[in-house]
Amino acid sequence: MVACQAIADAAEHSFDDQSTFADAMMDAGCIPAVMEHCRAHPSLSPNVAVSMRAIRFIARGHKERIAACVATNVIPDVSQAMARFPLNAVVQTWGAATYQALSWLNGADVQKQISETHGVKLLIAMLQIHAAPRVLMQACTAAANVTGNLDNKTAFGVLGGVQALVDVLKNHGDDPRVSQEVCGTLRQVTSSHQENKRLCGVLGAVAAVVESLRRFKDDAAMVEDAFGALWNMTGTPENRGRFGDCGGVEVLVEAFNGHLDNQEVCEQACGAIWNMTANNVANKAKCGSAGGVEAILSALRRHRSASASLAKQACGALCNLACNDDNVRRAVAADAFVDVVAVLREHMDQRLTAVQSCRSLMNLTCESANAAKCAAAGG
Repeated sequence: MVACQAIADAAEHSFDDQSTFADAMMDAGCIPAVMEHCRAHPSLSPNVAVSMRAIRFIARGHKERIAACVATNVIPDVSQAMARFPLNAVVQTWGAATYQALSWLNGADVQKQISETHGVKLLIAMLQIHAAPRVLMQACTAAANVTGNLDNKTAFGVLGGVQALVDVLKNHGDDPRVSQEVCGTLRQVTSSHQENKRLCGVLGAVAAVVESLRRFKDDAAMVEDAFGALWNMTGTPENRGRFGDCGGVEVLVEAFNGHLDNQEVCEQACGAIWNMTANNVANKAKCGSAGGVEAILSALRRHRSASASLAKQACGALCNLACNDDNVRRAVAADAFVDVVAVLREHMDQRLTAVQSCRSLMNLTCESANAAKCAAAGG
């Protein structure tokens, strides 16, 4: 155990020179040695925990070392340890951290192995059983990595993972870091997964994320993940309605206005507005009244040249909002034509961005007077 502890300590505290150090440990046979130690003492939780900690820090951030760990059949041992000590916060935390490290870059084979050894279920159990913020945050981070494929997203929803995340968000709503990790995991498990989006709506995730956004609107990292989760969740008509009904539109625009200099936050905000206003007349009106049109154009001015992706989301959102006459007037008054035409010029080689800018211009120029203003801006 002392040797494993020394390996774990050295790997953890050698991050600046971790590549050379961890490679040397791998060449020296540390990975098989650590796992042999773990397998020799499977009923001793301190030994198991320190072995997983060593593997986690050796593997982190390096594809070859991850592959070497997986080849040593680490994943079944981690899953067995977590199943054997469900109430031990230290074992659970390092087990989840090892899942996270090994599934880095969303390796499909690793994700499959974790699922086959009941890892998805074990991470959900962590969320259900434990109350310590550090344990919950690690469970969320690992779950976000592990659910990088469709099958694991499905398993997460079926096994009660969405409900567990909603419960954590409600029970730990005063902790911005826990809230951020939950929102990040919701963002992942709802990406390209309609059933999990539906579950989020039915189980109250939309309102819970809006409440977290309301509480922590000044926290950029939290806001980015909350916007990302809402962007995905409002991909269903029912959730768009829930979002508008719980005051989400106004909360989102207020938070958006507080982070206009942050490109990543702005992109997520524009994506969320694009989704939540799709075929929803009420949300279009609410967004305009709350200042959403002006916020989008403000973000576009700051970041359109640097990010074709943000420009696409902003123009898509503006296209939806411009189906409302009051929003068209707001956009024209805020010189929207200058910004949208600039997007078209700067990103002509980006087909999807160019398409959305053209669609925005089409909706903004339904009135002949506006068509003349668009032409004057070079459109």
